[in-house]
Amino acid sequence: MVDNTPEKGTILLVDDLPDNLYVYSEILGRAGFRVITAGNGREALEKLEKLGDSIDLVLSDVMMPGINGFDLCCKIKKESGYSDLPVVLITAQLMDEESAIKGFTYGADDYISRPINPSLLVKKIEGFIEKKESLYRWKATKARSEQELATTEWHTRMLIHDLRSPLSSAMGFLSLLAMDPDLTERQRDLVITIQAAIQRETELIEDMLAMLAARDGKLELLREPFDLVSTISEAVMLQKGNAIRKGVTLEVYPYAERLFVNADRKLIGRVVTNLLDNAVKFSPSNASVEIFAYDKGGGGPPFDEMIDAVEETVVFAVSNAGEPIPGEAHRRIFRPFEQASSGRDRQTKVRGAGLGLAFCYEIVRLHNGRIGVVSPIPGRDEGSVFYFALPMYQGTPS
Repeated sequence: MVDNTPEKGTILLVDDLPDNLYVYSEILGRAGFRVITAGNGREALEKLEKLGDSIDLVLSDVMMPGINGFDLCCKIKKESGYSDLPVVLITAQLMDEESAIKGFTYGADDYISRPINPSLLVKKIEGFIEKKESLYRWKATKARSEQELATTEWHTRMLIHDLRSPLSSAMGFLSLLAMDPDLTERQRDLVITIQAAIQRETELIEDMLAMLAARDGKLELLREPFDLVSTISEAVMLQKGNAIRKGVTLEVYPYAERLFVNADRKLIGRVVTNLLDNAVKFSPSNASVEIFAYDKGGGGPPFDEMIDAVEETVVFAVSNAGEPIPGEAHRRIFRPFEQASSGRDRQTKVRGAGLGLAFCYEIVRLHNGRIGVVSPIPGRDEGSVFYFALPMYQGTPS
């Protein structure tokens, strides 16, 4: 007689012998399982198609006419759409190694041999059902998290997009204000300072939108051959004001007069600017920021061998003497909203890698380039070298 133990799950029991179906049903029913029986493989597939997710495990004999246990397992795991459904095969007392391997190749989760030990059978089935339920709970949690993340990202994108309009309006009104002849020199300087701040915020928003578009594969690159050395020189010139205020010296070491790449000039310029800006920002006062541009394979700075790039690429690198970045953070800091703590003081944020480095990573990746960090600087116990490498333009620049 079957007791009143609450159902622990639903078992699809498959065997072509009625006596076996009766015995196994009794064992499983007494243990608290709901049992659905099928006399052959085809009937089992029909019931699985009808009952679907209500089935928690399939327990099938191997030796059956028509669709045997191996074939049934293969169809369940690879054709029915229930690849996560546990399948346990019942075998003769002795099974050769080749048959066992065949069963696992077809996706069987386990075997149980005759004569069946009822306690062992129940324990195995309970274990597989518990794992299946844990997997389903994990998948449900993951799906909810992905949906929440997608919703949050959508709202973030809309917010970023909508911020452009008021900033553009503010810039326009400031331009009109700057034309007022009654402004004092002090007032005019303040207007220019505000304009510079708004321009910086506008560029940050554009970077964020470009990063999101790059991740979605929707960012169109406006490629053209251009001299990266010239782009670097322009970025250094614009960075001099920040460097002077910080008391930082910018030292440029071009290993070639001209280095051509075929890339989106504006986006690569933003990458150079972001890396320079970080180098100045996180350098100690009265230190030097060193800027390098060279042909990989044609001779470069002492740390060149640490740069992860192949020959026939153009490398831009910028070093600073700030706190070194812990090795475990070298990859993580290129992810959105990530920052690295100092190797000496893990509680102190020493890298503003929230979005700037993530933008750089996506843009360089989209150009089939490499980007990374070497820290500490070889031969020292401090500093970092941020770099990117792009394929060298092989044509003749116009």
